[in-house]
Formats: sequence, C-alpha cells, structure tokens
Amino acid sequence: MHGRRLPRAPRLPGRTFPSGEVEQTAAVMAALASATRPLDAVALAATVRQDCRVAPKIAAVLAALTRMGFAAVADGGTFALRLAA
Repeated sequence: MHGRRLPRAPRLPGRTFPSGEVEQTAAVMAALASATRPLDAVALAATVRQDCRVAPKIAAVLAALTRMGFAAVADGGTFALRLAA
C-alpha cells in the first residue's frame, strides 16, 4: 500500500467516548454504520479525545456485538456491521 492512504474512521458521536454501556454500544454501532471499511478498536478510539484509554472498552463493545450477531469480524481484527438480507 505504498502511497495509498486508507480513509479515516468516521468520528464517534461527540468528542468524548460515552461512559454508559448503552451509549457506548450506540456510539460504536453508529461509527460502524457510517464506515466505508471494516474498523478495529484502535481506529475507532483514535476518533475521540481519550483514544488510548477507551480502546479496551471499544474492543469489548465490538466483541459483544460480534457475539450477538450484530457485527462480523472481517479479517480477524477488524469489524463491520452485519447487513440484513
């Protein structure tokens, strides 16, 4: 990928990552829904102020979404929302 830049991850709603679990899930789902490519927790965390501190929380939300069938693991490390048939 020399010279080619990947598109940036869409910004999570708001400038800070929400503290409530429901709001965190909604923020991650909104970001995945507007993404043009599968994303990982680090890419999503980079869009908020507390990036390195919230990456584990975002990873936990992504894992939960995958377990519930709302997200799919694209290549072992990046996630995308599942599309309805």
